[in-house]
Amino acid sequence: MAQTYRTKREKVYLSLQDKIIKGVLRPGTRLIISNLAKQFDVSEIPVREAIQTLAHEGYVSITPHSGATVSSMSEDDIRQIFEIRINLESLASRLAVDHLSNSHIKTLYQMIEDSKNFLHNQDLQGYGEFNRAFHDCIYQHANNQRLFTMISELWDFSTRYPAFFSSLQDIENSIREHKEIVDALNDKNADLVEKLMRDHTRDVYHKIIRLVQQENNE
Repeated sequence: MAQTYRTKREKVYLSLQDKIIKGVLRPGTRLIISNLAKQFDVSEIPVREAIQTLAHEGYVSITPHSGATVSSMSEDDIRQIFEIRINLESLASRLAVDHLSNSHIKTLYQMIEDSKNFLHNQDLQGYGEFNRAFHDCIYQHANNQRLFTMISELWDFSTRYPAFFSSLQDIENSIREHKEIVDALNDKNADLVEKLMRDHTRDVYHKIIRLVQQENNE
C-alpha cells in the first residue's frame, strides 16, 4: 500500500514539474487540488503533497486562503541562478577536458552536424531540447556526479521560457558557439574551454533576462 501511495505522489509531482519546466503551466496558473485529483485519478492527499514539494523547490507559491499558483521568476531569481550556472558549467567543461575521449569528441561533432537539421527545418522547440542534450553530453564527462546533478537542477529552473530560441539567428549563433567549444575541447585547451562556456552561458543569461522583462511588461 505504501509503495502504491508513494508512486501516485511521484506521478503527480513529476507531471506537474515537467509541465512547469516546459511552460505548459505558465506563471500565475492556479493549481486547484480537487481538479488535479480528478485529472490524475487519485485522492487529494498525493496532489497536496506533490504541490508542497514543488513549493519547497520554488516551482509553486502557496498563499494562505488563496491556494497554490505556479511561481513567477523575477530578474533577481534569474540572476542568482545564473551566477551559479556560469561558474558550475564553466567548471564542468574544464573538468571534462581530461575525461572526453576521441570517441566522445566525435560524438559532439556529430551532434553539431545533426543540430543543423533543426535550423533547416526551422524547428525552434526541437533545437531547445537538443541544446540541453548537447550540454549534458559535456557535463556528464566532468567525472563529478554531484556537480552534474546541481547543474541539471539549475537548468530545470531556468528553462521555463520555451521561446528562448525565438529565431533562426539564435540557432545559428548557438551552433557556432558549440563548434568553438568542441574545437577547444578537442585541442585539450582547458583555459579556452572554460572561457568559451562562461561566455556562452552568460549570453544565455542576458537573453533570458530580456524574456523576463518582456513577460513582466505584458
